[in-house]
Amino acid sequence: MYPPEDLQTVLAEFIARSPYSMNNLAHLSKVPKETIKNWLEGKSKQPNRWQDIVRVATVLALNLEDVDRLLRAARRETVSDLLHHHTAGKDEYLLVPWLIPFAKRSLIALASTILPDAGPLPPGSRMPLSRNSIFVGREADLLVLAAALSQRTAVAIGQIAAATGFGGIGKTQLAVEFVHRYGQFFAGGVFWLSFADVATVPTEVAACGGAGYLDLRPDFVSLSLNEQTELVRAAWQSPLPRLLIFDNCEDEALLRAWCPTSGGCHVIITSRRAEWDATLGVTPLPLDVFARPASIALLRKHRPDLPASDPTLDAIAAELGDLPLALHLAGSYLQRYRYVVTPTAYLAELRRAPPLDHQSLHSLDPSPTNHIQYIARTFALSYERLDPRLATDALALTALARIACFAPGEPISRHLIHATFASGDEYGGDSITIEDALRCLVELGLVTITDDGSVRMHRLVIVFVHSRSNDALAGRVVEQTLLSEAKRYNEVENVTSLLHIQAHLRFVTDMSLTYITSAAADLAIELGHHLWAIGNYQQAQPYLERALSLYERRPEPQSLSIAACYNLLGLVYQMQSQFRDAESFFTQALLHWEAHLPSDHLNIATEHNNLGYVLMTMCQFAPARDHYHQSLGLTRKAWGLYHAGTARIVNNLGYLLLLQGYYRQAGRYLKLALAIREQVLDGPYISTAQSYNNVGEILYLLGDLEAAWSFHVKSVTMRCALFGDDHHETAESYYNFGRILQAQGRHVEAHTYFVQALSINRKSFGLENFGTLLMQDSVGSVLCDLGQYVDAQTALDQALAASQSILGRSHWQTARILDNLGILYFAQECTVQAATYINQALTLREELLGADHPDTAQSLYHSGQLLCKQGHPVEAQSRFVRALAVFTRRLGTTHPRTDAVRLQLDMLRP
Repeated sequence: MYPPEDLQTVLAEFIARSPYSMNNLAHLSKVPKETIKNWLEGKSKQPNRWQDIVRVATVLALNLEDVDRLLRAARRETVSDLLHHHTAGKDEYLLVPWLIPFAKRSLIALASTILPDAGPLPPGSRMPLSRNSIFVGREADLLVLAAALSQRTAVAIGQIAAATGFGGIGKTQLAVEFVHRYGQFFAGGVFWLSFADVATVPTEVAACGGAGYLDLRPDFVSLSLNEQTELVRAAWQSPLPRLLIFDNCEDEALLRAWCPTSGGCHVIITSRRAEWDATLGVTPLPLDVFARPASIALLRKHRPDLPASDPTLDAIAAELGDLPLALHLAGSYLQRYRYVVTPTAYLAELRRAPPLDHQSLHSLDPSPTNHIQYIARTFALSYERLDPRLATDALALTALARIACFAPGEPISRHLIHATFASGDEYGGDSITIEDALRCLVELGLVTITDDGSVRMHRLVIVFVHSRSNDALAGRVVEQTLLSEAKRYNEVENVTSLLHIQAHLRFVTDMSLTYITSAAADLAIELGHHLWAIGNYQQAQPYLERALSLYERRPEPQSLSIAACYNLLGLVYQMQSQFRDAESFFTQALLHWEAHLPSDHLNIATEHNNLGYVLMTMCQFAPARDHYHQSLGLTRKAWGLYHAGTARIVNNLGYLLLLQGYYRQAGRYLKLALAIREQVLDGPYISTAQSYNNVGEILYLLGDLEAAWSFHVKSVTMRCALFGDDHHETAESYYNFGRILQAQGRHVEAHTYFVQALSINRKSFGLENFGTLLMQDSVGSVLCDLGQYVDAQTALDQALAASQSILGRSHWQTARILDNLGILYFAQECTVQAATYINQALTLREELLGADHPDTAQSLYHSGQLLCKQGHPVEAQSRFVRALAVFTRRLGTTHPRTDAVRLQLDMLRP
């Protein structure tokens, strides 16, 4: 759509420069608006000249859509007038000079955002293809093409993305639709030329000048072919706007030879070629495969009796990769055999064998654009242009076979493709030569290039390549390449880089497991490792279990690989809060490491660390500390202090001290771990984000809420960069924001954060998960603060049931929920129930954490409050004194908890 000021300019120019006599504006303004409305709606005779229609639009100040419609009618009239106001010279096409600006101005329709209706082409046009009645799904592409033509003289219809350059994407079909919608605005006519055969191009050009077309000379047919083409090319150099379509133009030299160098011609090129020499001034238009709704719409053009909501149509489109030609053939097949073949049966047939083998894709009938409809043959036209006797073409065939082994339709980075040609490869890893080979494939349309330079191949092209290539090593090379990349990224916790190749790693691993290749187990363990690292534990587990099974079934079981599987399975079970299973896997891994590795090997250190963590979570603090110290000793000996591996154990020792209530000592360890990680790790890392989180947590416990908030902001920023804002790691940061806000008395805001964190964690793990329990408990606690006791009761009861199920009755988290339930009943003055829960929490905390733990002191404080309420001040005072001693020793004299219990004691003193 034009901006209003542009419309005013166009209207004014049409009126001011028109050679015709018109009703004057004053007279027209007196015409009743109802009469003008009837003109516009065709209910009465309209003004004779289109200029009067423009005046109507001006007087009425219609909206842009109405003015646009009227201008289109005016432009069609302009084109018609132009063709009746020229004079014929001896050898050239002369125009009345004042008509040229009007002819050019008519092309402003190209910049509109409203698709014009199809209309008759200007007389003299050469267009052998009629409009396709079942054309769908390219409306946006038509507008982009029109906008490009309004600014440039040559536009190539090609493809970037899943179907770059190969046949069947609908390049010619789009050009045909464009001609029938927009050709009406090119006053000099539309001329369609086939460039598929270089030898026939001169004949195609010459045909445009004969009778019925440009009609350049009465004796035109008697001239030589060269004379005819020169006359046509001279006419194309005139300023009169024309539209030329060079269909199937693959050769840059051919385009350079025949594209007008001046004049008013606009050129559309349909081509498999995606890249063009910049000096040609071509603007590529990337055509993608259909969006799914368009795919279904095309199938329903053939079978309108099928509902758009039919999931089978969606599945058929997916099976065919949304390729327009394949969908057209599938729809034709379903229509032809509608009485004997159901869509469900057809889908089953497609899935039973490679889709290209199905008879529905083998049609020899011409398409609406007179192109081949045999899918495999359209691909072969490109494939067979590669000559294995030529070095670059031979390398291109090798690259093509390897690209076909990656995940269908997914972008493959240039780095990954180059990595398949390792230094030991026969091609020597020459990056320039490889790039030349890739350029060959792009120019032939067998692969496409995305905006970031990645390579993509359509799934049906992959099927075709597998059917034609005899490169038996391609699959093995791709397996080894992905395995090497996955190992490298997993070793340094580079989750981001591995995410970029995850689709390929998963696809190749699944294929490898299906055929039990030699790399199957190794690929499965690396994929499982990656899925664990990004928090996808349920999907990681079956890959790791399959890898373990394959390793154990080998004639000579690989103990070290088995140990690695045990270790990763332990981590997966641990993150799903199945701690006893995790402990069992870690123990088995440690036994394998110790049996087959030197006693000071780092894998042994890692396993001690893992056992320490799971035992710590199960409240077995003493054995956890022993494992941590063994791990730290081995790690420092191997790496020294400033290493990411050492930092991990220092961090875990700090967290153990945190759980034991030694907050100041814990803070020293946790800050040291963070300092190490910041020094040795560059960029966002999971472990660095966790360190920010842990330092924030210890600062919160020590009462420095402002500093704690700043560390949690750093943590959540890094986590969002790594995982997004809907990941369980990010949820932990939201949970900690809620704790700080709750401590500040900002209960409504705290509730929002707790609910957001809980929602994410429940979606990831369900309720029976350690992290989810913490969040569920906090939701109940803050609801109690808000006075929403019924909802608080529900939340805390659910948390208690889940905690006792996965952690047992003897766990510090269970004690915390019991304490919060006691507070809830106390707030409702139900002192008997409150006493039951508070006393249970106190007993558990004394048993698990000891009498000198801040959490135990918190239970003493709550017990003292309850005793005051029940009228037992002496017993209450005893509890407060004990709590004060612990808080003072562990938290300091100015901590909010210390102040709170001191205030209670002051109130009890006479």
